[in-house]
Amino acid sequence: MSGGLSGNVSIVALLRDGTLYREASSQRGGSQVPRSLIRKLSAREVQSFEKLLAQQRFPNLDRMRYLNETVLFDSPTTRLEAPGIQVDYVDLALSQVPRGLRNIVNAWNQISKE
Repeated sequence: MSGGLSGNVSIVALLRDGTLYREASSQRGGSQVPRSLIRKLSAREVQSFEKLLAQQRFPNLDRMRYLNETVLFDSPTTRLEAPGIQVDYVDLALSQVPRGLRNIVNAWNQISKE
């Protein structure tokens, strides 16, 4: 999930079956764009990503917020979520987050390329 002060929210989600989709909405107008399929990952790709999450200890990052002053300038804030886990960070400050989170974000960016 990503969004800024403008009220726009973009969600990119990976389902257990490998379906990767994008959904966008505006908090201001309440309008929502239907889900659009980005691509379908193989079972092996999903397992590989899940393994990376475990190796990088993603659950240990639960409820951590890596935000800084760039949030004040409408920089997009991104939330990574898994069942029972939420981590927030500012895209422009990615170099300042723990290495494990950077590895997860880099892998996610590769998976979610359109």
